[in-house]
This record gives sequence, structure tokens and C-alpha cells, in this order.
Amino acid sequence: VSQVMEIGLPLVLALNMIDVAKSRNIWINSEALSKKLGIPVAPICAYRNQGIDYLCQAITKGLIKKTRVDGDLLPRFPDALTHQVNSLCKDVNRSRKSKTHQVQKVEVFRAIMDEGVESRLTHGWGEGIDKKLFETRKMLGESSTALEAEVRFGWIERTVSGCISRPKGLQTIPSDRIDRMLTHRFFGMTIFLFVMGLVFQSIYSWSGPLMQVIDEAFGTLGEH
Repeated sequence: VSQVMEIGLPLVLALNMIDVAKSRNIWINSEALSKKLGIPVAPICAYRNQGIDYLCQAITKGLIKKTRVDGDLLPRFPDALTHQVNSLCKDVNRSRKSKTHQVQKVEVFRAIMDEGVESRLTHGWGEGIDKKLFETRKMLGESSTALEAEVRFGWIERTVSGCISRPKGLQTIPSDRIDRMLTHRFFGMTIFLFVMGLVFQSIYSWSGPLMQVIDEAFGTLGEH
């Protein structure tokens, strides 16, 4: 959510599977969360079609008003990194021939943070950009991935604080007990072998009479 918010487009957050959360005594104050994020938050249950009307209304209002996310509500990265992103963004757009498709700050930020997408994002950004990105990462003095994780998880902790109520202990539901049984080192393998035995038995033995009926039916149709 924090990464999508940084794009700067109107945004609506849909909290799906809210019924599962309630079944585990996890309660989310969507109004408080909406105030902290500065965007509409719609608790929904897509499977049961609950809350969809409110979600559609929120999307419609967002498209009409085109409300932007308040920059003060976004994760705060070190000032040195922010300054470098702004500087690189200006340099790239100054050197680009196309003035209609300007590079956005969020693109430059992602190129710095994620070396895996650097070549895809920086295609056509001009010569020397890879060197500047490398120098920026070196200036940070630590792993860019670790830095981003630290900032975002800190932001998440502050944002959800006071918005979520959950039991202290982990509550189990029937599906959890079934999972433990199916993934057990002994019973899980036993159940797996039993199921596979049923599959092979149904294919090679139990399907015989049905295949015979089908063959006879096609033979009869072929004669006519």
C-alpha cells in the first residue's frame, strides 16, 4: 500500500477477507485507518459480495474528486536519499528528448532501491545513469533493500497502531488443524500415499466399466 501511495494517483484501499479476520477475533477500525492513510478504506468480503457497494461508491468519488495522497502521510526516507532522488529526476528529464513522458520521482526511487528492475526502468534515461545510481547506493552506506524495509515496516507499525485489535495468542480454526495434519511428517505422507492410491485405482480399475460403455457407444454410432 505504501508503494502504491507513492505513485500519487487517487487511491482506495479494499480490505478483503474481513470475515476471516472477524472469525479470528481480529477487528480493524477502517475509519481510523482511513484517517491515518488519508485515503478511503473499504472493508469487504468479495466471496460473499459484502461491502462491494461501498467500495464502488468510494472508487467513484475518488475518480470525481481526484484526491491525491498527502505527502506528509507517506513513509519518510533519509533526507540525503530524497535529495538525491529529486536531483537525479531533474537530470534525467533535462536530458530526455521527449517532454510529454517525463520520468517520475517514484521511478527513480525504485531504480535506486531495486537493482533487479534498474535496467528495465532506466531504458532510455541517458548515458551515465547507471553510474549515478551506483554512487547513490554507495552514498547510503548500507543495503538499499534493508533501508527500505526498515523505513516501511516502521511506517506500517505506526500506521496500524490503534487501528487493529487482535487476541494475544494465535487462534486456530479448523483449516489450521487440517493443515497441520496434512503437513505432518508421518500422517501427511500416509494421507498422500492413500490419496494417490485412490487416484491410480480409479484410473486403472474403476474406470474400466465406464470406458467399456463409451467404447460400445462409439461402436454403435460408427455402425450407423
